[in-house]
Amino acid sequence: MNRIVHISLKVDDVERSGDFYQQVFGFVDAEERRTRDHVSRHMSDGEIDFALMK
Repeated sequence: MNRIVHISLKVDDVERSGDFYQQVFGFVDAEERRTRDHVSRHMSDGEIDFALMK
């Protein structure tokens, strides 16, 4: 059976949203990327790759 291994959400405030997911669901930061046109925060709970993007 296949399972979800990656989720990406578009949010207005990457830092605030990431802090929420850390506190409520226990995600930890894996990587943060800043380019000219977007910011992304990648997190994981050990099984799911979770990305927040603005």
